[in-house]
Amino acid sequence: MKKEEKEREEKIEESAESVQSEDRCDTSANDACADSECSCSNEVELLKAELCKKDQEIASLKDVLLRNKADFDNFRKRIAKTEEQNKKMSVVGIAGEIIKINDDLIRTVEAANSMSAESSADDVKKAFSEGVVIISKEIATLLQKHFISEIEAENCPFDPNFHEAVEIDMQDGIETDTVTKVYQKGYKLEDFVIRSAKVKVSKPLPKQN
Repeated sequence: MKKEEKEREEKIEESAESVQSEDRCDTSANDACADSECSCSNEVELLKAELCKKDQEIASLKDVLLRNKADFDNFRKRIAKTEEQNKKMSVVGIAGEIIKINDDLIRTVEAANSMSAESSADDVKKAFSEGVVIISKEIATLLQKHFISEIEAENCPFDPNFHEAVEIDMQDGIETDTVTKVYQKGYKLEDFVIRSAKVKVSKPLPKQN
């Protein structure tokens, strides 16, 4: 009888120890889960903070881009406005000088017309010619002021870049195509041709064997 009671007590003790061991395992598992959940929560918060920081950086870059675009648009408009003003000013400057020359031309004509009936035709012609010569010199000065020069032509080698041949003949005593007469003067702005000179070109006679 005592043996049976002892065995029963031992089984009860083993059962109690087994329950305590299970309780310890459950507690340890719960603690591990809690630690894992806490770690995941911290990582999520860090990621959220990093995303928020990136969003702020993107918004800042967009703002800078928009400001730069607006500045460039304003700069382009200022450049276009300045170019337009420069064009107008250049036109206004040369227009004022042309108007002055035209005034002189009108005065020359009026002076010739106002000469008394006693004046001879030669006197009228002379006065008018002198006035035209003065005006021509004013125009030449104006062109020179704006870097516009006459194209050299007569007795020069023919150059199709500057000369337009309207007449051609053969001539002895020359070795290359040469401009021998100018029908209309040509003009250029530095190396840019405004109008080609219309000329007569003489070619050398073929050499006889």
